[in-house]
Amino acid sequence: MKSIRCSFTLPKNVYDDLCAVAKGLGVSRSAVLVNCTAEAFHEMAEALKYYHVSGGTPEAALRLRGESVQKVEALYHDFLDSVGGAS
Repeated sequence: MKSIRCSFTLPKNVYDDLCAVAKGLGVSRSAVLVNCTAEAFHEMAEALKYYHVSGGTPEAALRLRGESVQKVEALYHDFLDSVGGAS
């Protein structure tokens, strides 16, 4: 898998925890992030792709995706909550 370098800001407590986990496991911070987030990010990206393509309604996303409307809504609202957005 090709990797891409990126830069972002983390709250200090999250950075400290990330460093502690990486050091404890003997792996890079990038490896920890990838292994902890890859599946969740993929699921969220897929759900949001269909959510927005469908006009942004959970009902329309259900028709396009065939998944439960609760899962689409939960992913969307959990993400907004995690970044401090209004849900």
